[in-house]
Parts: sequence; structure tokens; C-alpha cells
Amino acid sequence: MKKFIVFISVFLFCGLVYAESNSEEIAKKADEAWAVRDNPAKAKESLELLKNALENTPEDYELLWRYARINFWLADSSDNKDIKAKHGKEGYLAGQKATSIKPERVEGYFWGVASLGMYSEGIGILKSIKEGNKKKFEDMLNKALKIDKTYEGGGPVRTQGRFFARLPWPMKDVKKGLGLLDECIAMNKKVIRATYYKAEILFDDGEYQKSKELLDKVLKDDFPGDDEPEKKLVKRWAERLIKKVEEKLK
Repeated sequence: MKKFIVFISVFLFCGLVYAESNSEEIAKKADEAWAVRDNPAKAKESLELLKNALENTPEDYELLWRYARINFWLADSSDNKDIKAKHGKEGYLAGQKATSIKPERVEGYFWGVASLGMYSEGIGILKSIKEGNKKKFEDMLNKALKIDKTYEGGGPVRTQGRFFARLPWPMKDVKKGLGLLDECIAMNKKVIRATYYKAEILFDDGEYQKSKELLDKVLKDDFPGDDEPEKKLVKRWAERLIKKVEEKLK
């Protein structure tokens, strides 16, 4: 009997060690795919890898937040509202679950709230507010800000800035939103997205010349703190928006 108990204990221990090492390998592959996420095949491959792994280890924090992250990217990089809503919801749920496992870590909160923002864009901001997502967004974002507002180059601050500027009237606060984006840019890390968001907000507010100046910066500057997939995506947005700005300035 003792030998049997020892055997079972060793078997379970080996299983745990294998699961942990396998999880680390999958996380490593997900990070490698993230570095080239602008390749659609690599992004989808990473999504499926993480999704399949989570079927076996659904409580794995490191896999959950990375699954939220890749869902955010697939939503954010798409112009299709249905895709935004689908991947935004998946990313939010994964981030939410991650926060229940390790509430002291920032990744689950940040990628979860970023994904919830994508879901809201997909279904429409007003509809999302009616679903009660404004409070969920604020609660998750405030926790990310409290844990580490510098994560992802000031990602929580950048997200809060855009949040205040994109809310419908009378909740909208453009001045506060722009101030938060300036705070993010002042961190001097990952700033291309915050710079674009400022240009987008100024355009919506009728400040076309100021918007153009920032868009020119987005298109011409190198932004060494941002990786290539991020720069390609944001510069693509800038190319599209500057055409609208130039039309307004004629």
C-alpha cells in the first residue's frame, strides 16, 4: 500500500512538473509570436495554441493573460466590428479570469480592460454602457492603474485618457483625456499610440491643424520604444486619418 501511495505521489508530481514546463514553453512561443503579431498567420497560430492549452490548464495565469493580449490585438487591428466584438469579449473574459487567480498582478487587468474597450467599439459605446460595461471598465482599469500605471509604457494611463475623451456627452472630458495622454507620452516609452490617440481626439474636437501636426509626427518619427507591429498598425491608422484632416483644412 505504501509503495502504491509513493507511486501515485511521484506520478502526480511528475505530472505537475510536466504541466508547468509545458506551460512555460507555450508562453515562450506566445511571446515569440507577439513579436511578429502583424503576421496574421502567426497571430492566429498563437491564438489557437493558447486556446488549446487553456482547455487542459484553464487556471494558468500566464496563459490566460497572454490569451487576453492576443485577442486584444486581433480586435484592435481589425476594422470589422463583429471581429472587434468577438475577440474583445474573449480577451475581456480571459483577463477577468486571470485577475481572479492572481489579483496582485497587472497583466490580467490591463489586457482585460483593453479588450473590453475593443468589445465596446465593436458593439457601439452607447450599447456597451447600457450593458453595464462602463463600471466594469472603470473598476478593472483602476486596479491596473493602482498596481502599475507604467505597465506597457503607461498603458493604463493611455487607456484612461482615451476612455475619458471617447465617452458620450455629458460624461466626456476631452481636457482630462488629453492630459492623461500627455502623462503617458511623458513616460517616454511606448508613445506612438498615445500620440495618435491625441490626434484622433483633436480631430473629433475640430482642432484640425493640431491634429495634423501630431499625425505628421506619427508618420515621420521612428518611435524607438515601440515595436514594429505596433508602429505599422498605428501608422496605418494615421495615414487614413490624415486624409480626413487635410480635407477639413482645405
